[in-house]
Amino acid sequence: MKTIIVNDSDAGQRLDKYLKKTFSEAGSGFIYKMLRKKNIVLNGKKSDGTDIIHAGDEIKVFFSDETFEKMKGKSASTPKRSDIKYPEIPVVFENEDLIFFNKPAGILSISDSKESFCVNTYLLNLMSKKDSGNYKPSVANRLDRNTSGMILCAKTYIGARFLDECIKNHLMKKQYCAICHGIIEKGGMLKGYLHKDEKTNKVTVQEKPFDESEKSSYIETGYEPVNHNDKFTLLNVNLITGKSHQIRAHFASINHPLAGDIKYGGKKFGGINTQLLHAHKVTFPERVETEENLFDGRFEDVLGKTFTAEPPGYFKLT
Repeated sequence: MKTIIVNDSDAGQRLDKYLKKTFSEAGSGFIYKMLRKKNIVLNGKKSDGTDIIHAGDEIKVFFSDETFEKMKGKSASTPKRSDIKYPEIPVVFENEDLIFFNKPAGILSISDSKESFCVNTYLLNLMSKKDSGNYKPSVANRLDRNTSGMILCAKTYIGARFLDECIKNHLMKKQYCAICHGIIEKGGMLKGYLHKDEKTNKVTVQEKPFDESEKSSYIETGYEPVNHNDKFTLLNVNLITGKSHQIRAHFASINHPLAGDIKYGGKKFGGINTQLLHAHKVTFPERVETEENLFDGRFEDVLGKTFTAEPPGYFKLT
């Protein structure tokens, strides 16, 4: 018999999901069979696997040592800290569940190959020094490689649930700063429809819906000019909906492409030939509710607060 004590990083998820991660080599059928036969019990009681586990809960597993190790597989092994030296990514905020980074331009959010450095790789390396249980820390929101700014990451399962609820239900306010071509003197709201060409990784925006044959999404982008010179305008941009390349394509569609954004019609800005777009601020809602009341008393240091990732020094007009 083995006893597993649920740690804080794994709290907040269903028992069956936790068991499937812990015993990665065991099939679902085997897990549920062991629960039915009380070969796996939660706090001394039979469970069907749907119970939500909490920090300090006791899971007793009546397996032989050989079966226990065999079913754990490689995924349950403790990760080793990498010897690779990564460039430092500034931390904006961190608590027991969450960590927010200020990503420099030129770094991927999540790598498209095992060799490429990215924020997610940096996070995993950083967290390998700590016990994160069975949960694998991960990036919750993505920015384009050459868009700098706020990246939200979860260190625990409950942190991931929290960010997921905020993102999928559009509960956060996200503000960007951008420099665009031309002079914009008044703020406003851009509305339209966005279609992405997966082959070219480029989007098209228009005011009316696309044909039914072309899948499209409704988008809204709010903006307010901060200042301008005779060629460019510095903007605060409020992302109402969040679609791929939305801000870049939306301003290009009104003949104000972002400075440096060659892909969408922009031109170099002070030698920079990538979009001048920065995820500047994130404001969290006062409350996030779930049926299980998972977050009650958990995120008081985040709820209702605004976090700021300062833009690079080149985000200014002279």
